[in-house]
Amino acid sequence: MISNKENMLYKHIQQKKFSSCYVLYGKEPFLIKDAAHKIINELVPDSARGFNYNKFSGDEMSLDDVEDVVQMVPVLNDKRVVVLDGIPIDKFLKKDIDRLKEILDKISETTVLIITVTDPDITIKNSSKLKQLITVCEKNGLAVDFGVRSTGELAKILSKYVGDKGGNINKSSLYFLIERCGLSLDFLMIQLDKILAFAGDREINKDDILLLTEINIENSVFDMTKHILQGNIKNVIIILNNLFKTQTSPVVILGAVNMCFIDLYRVKCMQLAGENERAILDFYSYKGKEFRIRNALRDCSRYSITKLRKCILELSDVDFKMKTTGLDPKILIEKAIFSMMQGVKL
Repeated sequence: MISNKENMLYKHIQQKKFSSCYVLYGKEPFLIKDAAHKIINELVPDSARGFNYNKFSGDEMSLDDVEDVVQMVPVLNDKRVVVLDGIPIDKFLKKDIDRLKEILDKISETTVLIITVTDPDITIKNSSKLKQLITVCEKNGLAVDFGVRSTGELAKILSKYVGDKGGNINKSSLYFLIERCGLSLDFLMIQLDKILAFAGDREINKDDILLLTEINIENSVFDMTKHILQGNIKNVIIILNNLFKTQTSPVVILGAVNMCFIDLYRVKCMQLAGENERAILDFYSYKGKEFRIRNALRDCSRYSITKLRKCILELSDVDFKMKTTGLDPKILIEKAIFSMMQGVKL
């Protein structure tokens, strides 16, 4: 859904009236990068970028260098643009946050600073550092959260993208692509690029999508887990059937579902013991996959420890039967899922 602040940002771009600082973050890295490019293109033409555009990326950025350039006046141009691209805000120490605050206070009137946080798992709910950065930015600028889009909004974005690339796709195929690949715009764009290269000038059809795209198994299973616990049988059946249609191994599906429930159960146990996120990450091995704990922290409060335990026991039973009997793995998984949704063993 497009937020009011996102509409404000696009209004700034349309009217060419910019604030001194923008913090762009949220669940959709593609939209974050696209918005940053639009600001840059409006403020600094290609001919002036050699003198009036500075970009610092990720871990490589030096706050000393950033502080120097934000105070420099533009050369033969009205504005200078400085971009801090994909800053690792969660790795910043307190002194780094304080330094960034000082830099934001020293920005020249002729400079526009764009800060992008492109990790979709970093939000104001789980990152106090991002929250502090946003608070400082909004004194003289605008912080914009690019949230997950609805299916209809995704279809519009993807349709425009295909048209801009000189391709052609009908509405039915667009919705089929979204249903198959999930709601991540970044992932959808990667799939679309492959299809466009293959289809050329002709209209993209469902056969192209089936042939060339990948189902996002992790996202699909994560969504299915939520629907299992919420008792939403319709969505569970849709996701499970889509996974089976792509010939995803039942073992892979079971493993991914089990992983989601284990994450939820671990977090629930640690919370009941009075521990925080840091303790959970230190106790278990989630290096490089911290987003799994953040997702579990967000969702586990809705479910009782008893319900989560029953689900894990059900999955363990299916795993045992898949390895020791000749029963159809698909039927075992379906039976386990419906059993979990009822909260009792069949």
